[in-house]
Amino acid sequence: MTSTTRPRIEARQATTAEADTVVAACLEAFADEAVFTWVLPDPEQRRLRADEFFDVPLRAAIDAGNVLVAVTDDGHVAGASVWLDSNGGDAEPSQTQPPAEDDPVANRLVLVAEATAAAHPRTSHLFLSSMAALPAYRGHGVGTAMLTVALHRADRQARPVYLEASTPRSRDLYARFGFRDHGPAIHLPYDGPTLQPMYRPATRD
Repeated sequence: MTSTTRPRIEARQATTAEADTVVAACLEAFADEAVFTWVLPDPEQRRLRADEFFDVPLRAAIDAGNVLVAVTDDGHVAGASVWLDSNGGDAEPSQTQPPAEDDPVANRLVLVAEATAAAHPRTSHLFLSSMAALPAYRGHGVGTAMLTVALHRADRQARPVYLEASTPRSRDLYARFGFRDHGPAIHLPYDGPTLQPMYRPATRD
């Protein structure tokens, strides 16, 4: 893709048959994501352990029909997002495991889980767990395409949607789609990113 070309982007559900392609795209799209880079601050360790974080969970999410991909008109995966059903009672802090003193990565994962658990709505909702675009397609409507499709589905089902914005830019994008701040910001320790819980009430399509 050249810098002067703006591809047409469409979003759809990822299929099991394209799991390898989607996982590979996600490894690139999430490589510089704010929380992931905080959990694994060393770039070399991040590269070596990326499969550990993404491969199995992503394939399971694809099989369950929980992954949307943004695809260009020439068939390239430009981004992906993971949407999970939550009954509102599956994110209690008491369900997280104690930090592993000898594993700083596991320790930080537990800190993320504990920090975000209290902010989750306690009623049934759709949870946007993660969303990212590949670097070459950022600023080309990738997030807009996936949000449009996912929120249209949510509206048909009259379901509220919850997420945690990890950058000011993503927060602005979500606000344009009707999300509003849901409680105070979450500040991860050790110079970690600030996450802003956001909520979009159920509406009828």
